[in-house]
Amino acid sequence: MTTQIVTLDPISRIEGHLRIDLEIKDKVVVAALSSGTSFRGFEPILVGRDPRDAPHITQRICGVCPVPHARCSTAAFEAAAGIQVNDQARLIRNIIEATNFLDSHLLHFYVLALPDFVSGLPSAGAWPAGQGPRVWENRAGLNVPSLVANYVQSLQSRRECHAMGALLGGKMPHPVGIVPGGATAMVTADMKTQLATCAGNVKHFIETAYQADMNAIVAAFPEYQTIGASGADFLCVGGYPEANGTQLFAPGLFKVAQNALIALDASKIGESVARSRYAYSAPTHPSAGVTRADLTRTEAYSFSKAPRVAGSPCEVGPLARAVVGGRAPAYRGVHARHMSRLSEALLLVGRLADWVNSLTVGAQACPSFPKPPVSGSGVGLVEAPRGSLGHWLTVQNSVIANYQVISPTTWNGSPRDEQALAGPLEKALEGVTLKDEADPIEVHRIIHSFDPCLQCAVH
Repeated sequence: MTTQIVTLDPISRIEGHLRIDLEIKDKVVVAALSSGTSFRGFEPILVGRDPRDAPHITQRICGVCPVPHARCSTAAFEAAAGIQVNDQARLIRNIIEATNFLDSHLLHFYVLALPDFVSGLPSAGAWPAGQGPRVWENRAGLNVPSLVANYVQSLQSRRECHAMGALLGGKMPHPVGIVPGGATAMVTADMKTQLATCAGNVKHFIETAYQADMNAIVAAFPEYQTIGASGADFLCVGGYPEANGTQLFAPGLFKVAQNALIALDASKIGESVARSRYAYSAPTHPSAGVTRADLTRTEAYSFSKAPRVAGSPCEVGPLARAVVGGRAPAYRGVHARHMSRLSEALLLVGRLADWVNSLTVGAQACPSFPKPPVSGSGVGLVEAPRGSLGHWLTVQNSVIANYQVISPTTWNGSPRDEQALAGPLEKALEGVTLKDEADPIEVHRIIHSFDPCLQCAVH
């Protein structure tokens, strides 16, 4: 058997810096290593600061999905301080986050993933003289001119998502209007009209263009219904609180081996650094976690840690939310992730109109700006576009004593742990047959289906 090592570094059309090392035997991937190659150090940066600063600082972990970090950080503070936000704040936060989700899903499909399947899409820059973009076959049934037109139109829909987020959040990205204790926007009748108009336009694009384009890709590449399944459990920590105390995205853990959905016990979350470039310690719950880089460990290959639930790797993201919520397709490969993003976008644009309509003109969404507790701890758990996000906060003497973050790609792109268990992305690449080892488009399609964000993963 012919064995070779192929390194893809960096992976393009993602956020951050991802390296993939493939062990290939006779054109089949037998092992893969997922490496976050940068270190950012947000967690130690936060120590000693006023905990009310954390929502603004942690948003800088990611420029694509800053809103979930703001929500997660404020939730951790509010838990530590014993604060409940009012209904107007709940609605404003839901709307801002939904617009961020919709923007992210459209960005992912049209700009990041679609070029893996369709030739002829607009290029982000000029190509060298005499060269052009890599050309994949455009399969029968694909209307490339229509896809190109919708690619361009998706930018307008994303602009309207940003406009809605900025209208209530002050600006996008990194809105300033989500604060501990609520939200700062004072809603007017004109704002409601603008929000409703933009939401209707985005809804129309998603229900027509996005839905048709996604269905066309699935029909043209049916083999990717099964290619790229991770085999991991599916985790959702919950998101978008409703007025009746439920959540639009219900929390839960789907155990694949038992084919059973169980309640999430967040106390069983632990992070391994067995193959991570940090000072070694046994797997630790994030409330007691430490982030100290150590570049001397030869067995380590990533700046991402390896989160697990009771020792098991978990896939997070739109597919996980769809599985836990009972609306996932029957298959579990690449297209399951793409189709779950579509179904989620359809769900969100429906609720977005309801949330906008429920806003009360002139209502106060932040009655008072709270002071930090002298001591305490809190956790925020919310869903981000790419999956489950957690912030763990400890306050002593009214400042941050410890802060730990587990981002979605920390789950999906994690390295191996003490038991040598591969992370979901690593496992999804195993067993894939490549047409050309020197140009493994199959690997890129699988990686992009997770929509990795390594800037989040290495936080």
